[in-house]
Amino acid sequence: MPKYKSVGRAYLFWTVGLFGCLGLHRIYLRKKKTAAVWMLTLGLLGIGALADLIFLKWLVKRYNMIQKLNEIQNELLRTEQWREELARKQKYDEASYKRDKEKLLRREMARLRLKLKLGREIERE
Repeated sequence: MPKYKSVGRAYLFWTVGLFGCLGLHRIYLRKKKTAAVWMLTLGLLGIGALADLIFLKWLVKRYNMIQKLNEIQNELLRTEQWREELARKQKYDEASYKRDKEKLLRREMARLRLKLKLGREIERE
């Protein structure tokens, strides 16, 4: 299964799932709890299904941003470990490069967290 989700595929699941009432699009976006609610209540009696029609693009973007944030966080951890190893081996030039990479990754994480918090796109500096 691909790491990032597609808006088109999410709308396809919304359509196939009786126009959102079965919650297949929520299963696709790994929102299992709300998918169960959608299945039991037929998409909150259709109101939630219609709301998802409007907000589905945003839900997919949010899911993909969270995935990107997790990737950056994992890369940051690997970089920190590698920098510490280089410092132990007294390879200070390479450790300095890794420290700079850590700073860039932390900035990117902060930018993505802000995007998630505000729920909209922020122009890149």
